[in-house]
Amino acid sequence: MEDGTITVARAAGVVTFPARFMLVATQNPCPCGYAGDPSRKCDCEPAVISRYQRKLSGPLLDRIDIVVDVSRTDNDAIIAGRQEESSANIGYRVASARKIQQNRLEGSGTFCNAYMSNRDIKKYCKINSETRPIASQAMHNLHLSARAYSRVLKVARTIADLDQSDDITLSHFTEAMQYRPKTAANTQSLNSKP
Repeated sequence: MEDGTITVARAAGVVTFPARFMLVATQNPCPCGYAGDPSRKCDCEPAVISRYQRKLSGPLLDRIDIVVDVSRTDNDAIIAGRQEESSANIGYRVASARKIQQNRLEGSGTFCNAYMSNRDIKKYCKINSETRPIASQAMHNLHLSARAYSRVLKVARTIADLDQSDDITLSHFTEAMQYRPKTAANTQSLNSKP
């Protein structure tokens, strides 16, 4: 997942192939699928939900950059025809952000924030003095590994690029933190009182 290659070893030799990909995955919140649903009751016991959510290991979750909880579609909003940002506008903003990244990373062998090296992260993902204490608190309270923290910084850099901001601000960092996978340990830390 991280190296962008796959190595196949056989008796005749070892061959490495390019395998750079984007992983998109889904998971229900619990076995019945209704945990947290405002309109249907979940019948799962808390221990069952916890066991179900722990099926994905910490090391695998550490390698997932963005996790978004998607709730059931609001029928009233569909009927009312609520206006969202157009796909064309989103496409334009994404293309602009990708161009910013390509220009920034030109000559590094990397073409987008997702593949930045640790050296690139140190150079392009600096956080300001306002954000630093929040980042420190997040790493401590949520038990973020160095890998997870690097991924947060890369996502924050991308959010800043979408805003066409040269700097990663506190709002960019906190938005990136909201996309971290929610593990049992993280949830307990978030719910505990200082």
